[in-house]
Amino acid sequence: MSKAMENTLKHLGIGVQEWMMKHTMEAWNLEEVLGLVDVMPSLPSVENMIQLMQRCMKVRSLSCAKRISVIIHQHGLLSDLSIGNNLVQMLVVCKDLSNAQDVFEKLPQRKEFAWTSLIQGYIDNGDALQTLALYDRMQEAGVHSTMYIYPSLFKACARLKSLYKGRQVHAECVAKGFELDLYIGNSLVDLYAKCGVLSDAQQLFKRQRVKNTISWNVLIAAHVELGESEEALEFLMQMKMEGLHPDAGTFVCSLKACAIGNLISKGLQLHLWIVKKGWDRILLIANSLVNMYAKCSHLQEAWKLLNHLSSPSLEAWTAIISGYAEQGFAMEALNCCKHMQMVGLYPDDITFVCCLKACSSVRALSGGQEIHLEVVKIGLEKGYLIGCIMVDMYAKCGLLEDAQKSFDELLSRNVVSWTALIAGYVEHGHGDVALKFLQRMQEESITPNAATYTCIIRACSSMGVVDQGRYIHTGLAGNQKYVCNLVPLHVHTGNNQIDCHLQGSEEEITGALIDMYSRFGHLLDAKGVFDAAKSTSLITCNTLIMGCSRQGESTLVAQLVKRMKKEEIAPDGITFLGVLTTCSHDGLIDIANRYYLDLIESFINYSTVEHCNCMIDLCSRAGQHVQALFVLERMPFQPNLISFSSMMSACRSRYLVELGKQLLDGACPMGRDLVPVLISMSNIYAMAHMWDEVDNITTVIQAWKGL
Repeated sequence: MSKAMENTLKHLGIGVQEWMMKHTMEAWNLEEVLGLVDVMPSLPSVENMIQLMQRCMKVRSLSCAKRISVIIHQHGLLSDLSIGNNLVQMLVVCKDLSNAQDVFEKLPQRKEFAWTSLIQGYIDNGDALQTLALYDRMQEAGVHSTMYIYPSLFKACARLKSLYKGRQVHAECVAKGFELDLYIGNSLVDLYAKCGVLSDAQQLFKRQRVKNTISWNVLIAAHVELGESEEALEFLMQMKMEGLHPDAGTFVCSLKACAIGNLISKGLQLHLWIVKKGWDRILLIANSLVNMYAKCSHLQEAWKLLNHLSSPSLEAWTAIISGYAEQGFAMEALNCCKHMQMVGLYPDDITFVCCLKACSSVRALSGGQEIHLEVVKIGLEKGYLIGCIMVDMYAKCGLLEDAQKSFDELLSRNVVSWTALIAGYVEHGHGDVALKFLQRMQEESITPNAATYTCIIRACSSMGVVDQGRYIHTGLAGNQKYVCNLVPLHVHTGNNQIDCHLQGSEEEITGALIDMYSRFGHLLDAKGVFDAAKSTSLITCNTLIMGCSRQGESTLVAQLVKRMKKEEIAPDGITFLGVLTTCSHDGLIDIANRYYLDLIESFINYSTVEHCNCMIDLCSRAGQHVQALFVLERMPFQPNLISFSSMMSACRSRYLVELGKQLLDGACPMGRDLVPVLISMSNIYAMAHMWDEVDNITTVIQAWKGL
């Protein structure tokens, strides 16, 4: 403002100054208006001061809000109730919550809208506890609450998952007749959904007289968060049938439902719908599409979409990296991470966790070490998530000293990090060390979970210390808390959910116990564990079948197969292998034929070369060489050394020279792996006193050894 203008203002009367300020409020920018206030000989009127604060709230200027606050404090205007309460509201709107609280505490009398503004400010700032504490103060002060305060309160209860407090506030809301308000109704549905009471959420939704897109979005999002993807998409269809148009939020939630539920066909339909609306260029939706395809293992399509985005988000990149990790493509995940950095995006802890998980799953040590160096550079190595996954990665790669070092450097250790280390020692044959760590873990008051116990039982099994395993089993049987399903490390980042947990369940403990007992001939104990399980599963059935097959208990195997059929548990490749192995041990060729035929005709996808070898071995030892040769010639796999060796052994015991020669011809493509077959053929010739042929084979073997 010019010096001449300042001098002119000083000579004008107060009324003219007020008139000028009032009429320049909208025409001038806020900085200019404040400049006018600075040079006015007298303070603006209360009306103009409030108008000035409202203008500041409209443009949300923090710097101007602070200037206005200084003016009010300097001139002692807080004593005016209208100015003081409006100042609180302005500071909240302009994101100066700390000063808003200070002003609020100094007010001689607080109006309802000041309470409401500050409460809304705290919940917008993510402080749910302070939100509810302030509301309690408001009630103690006897301030009448209006309907505008309740959405903030319900949001705070939802964030804290405080169902009790939520119901309490809901009752107050109903008593005042506010429940049917659309905005409050939507907040209530969100509250009950986030507290896991979907039935109440749906009842409230049905009672709403008017529903808008947000109402449907809240319900859809609630089902998505609880993993009920199919139900979420059904609500989307109902919304469409009722004539309401989805917005970007609707599509983001629906795509997340497809991602979580692996519903690729529904995802494709949604993608087509989005393209028809022309919304595929909206960045939020485009990133959600990338996430959906990546989570549904359609990585090529996800990558294609990502490359068409002008500025893909970190979440979209992380979704693809996570997708590669889940599929076991460690190097692709790492290359994707490097590509992301080349375009200017730096990984966060979630991205690093995905990369380390990829390396862990395929034992890609060099890639994991490379990521570790990057993590150390930015100081994230002691973080909970990254620390746990590094312990797991080094343990699985066999670098137990590095795993131990990463474990020791963790700022805090929980059951997941302990279990990762214990699992590494068990996997690499150090069961004794694993048992010592279990003891240390318990001494530090960390309660083992199902995954921990599964590892420890496997350690006992590998070391042959059945008594130690039985002792642990006894402890589990007396502790009802041992049934701890999954040990999660769920990290939510927008549309992306990284699941980096060590799994353990009652089913896995049961399987480990059955395996331990049956491996050492304690079949009654193994059967007892099986019968005591809460439910029969394919895993536990297969474990007991394989245990019985090792002990030659064909009767028990037959009972188990019969039980599986009765309980409609479909067999897999392990089931058939256990049954065929049992038949092979006991010479039950007719039963084996029936199961092998069932495998080939109905479960061909489960068949492997091991199944064929089992059948070849059984037929050969039973003297049914024609059938054995039939299986060998028609097996849908490349025969291996065991395939030929089983039949060659039968030929040797029965002097079947011609069949042996036929088998040798069939085995020729094996190259150097042919040597054991040649030795078997040499023995067959020797049994038949065909010494010239023995010499010929010996010459061939020696020639190969000399190469």
